[in-house]
Formats: sequence, structure tokens, C-alpha cells
Amino acid sequence: MNKSLLLLAIITYSNLAQAEFYAWTDRDAGRHVSNIPAEGFTADGKLKNSHNPHTIDYQYQGMLERLRQENQAIEEEREKKKNKEAFPAVEQRRAAPAAAPKEGLMGLRELIDLEKRGGRAN
Repeated sequence: MNKSLLLLAIITYSNLAQAEFYAWTDRDAGRHVSNIPAEGFTADGKLKNSHNPHTIDYQYQGMLERLRQENQAIEEEREKKKNKEAFPAVEQRRAAPAAAPKEGLMGLRELIDLEKRGGRAN
């Protein structure tokens, strides 16, 4: 009884181990062995782009996109810096705070000071 159970277990587990690897021959008569079936590869032997975020190909594409975005941000920053150097007066005018508008003959501060003095001049 024990020998038959052992034999059955060996046969069962050996079939499971074989299912983890796939072997196929491509159109150039090249033999391939992988844990991914032949349908997971393109005609030139590269992995098909699956949408699994844990695959190397998917991560590589994401890394390339992030590098493109960072490069674009760096180029935009360079252009801004170049424009600042070319037109410094424009940038200084943009950065300078606007003066408070005057109401009539006096500004707001002067009017408040006048009220504090009771309407009397110095």
C-alpha cells in the first residue's frame, strides 16, 4: 500500500514539474526552453508585452517613459534659465511686487495716520 502511494506521488509530482517548462522550435529551427510558453514570445524571440506590471519588459517601458519626462522637464528648465539670462529686466519686473495704489492725494497708510491724529496735520 505504501509503495503504491509513493509511486503515485512520484508520478504526480513529476508531471507537475514538467508543466513548469516549455520547449519549442522556432521557424529558424532553433530550440528554446523557457518557463513561458511559445505564445508568450514574438516572432523575433522577444517577450510579448503583457500588462503585468511585474514583467521586466513592462518595467523597462515605464522606466523609459519616466526618463523621457525627466529629460523634458530638464530641457524646459534650461529654456527658462536661458530666457532669464537673455531678458533679465523682464524677469525682474515680474518678480518685483507692485506698489500699493494711491487713493486720491494720499495713500492708505497716510490716511490711517491722519485719522489717528484726529484729522490734524503735523
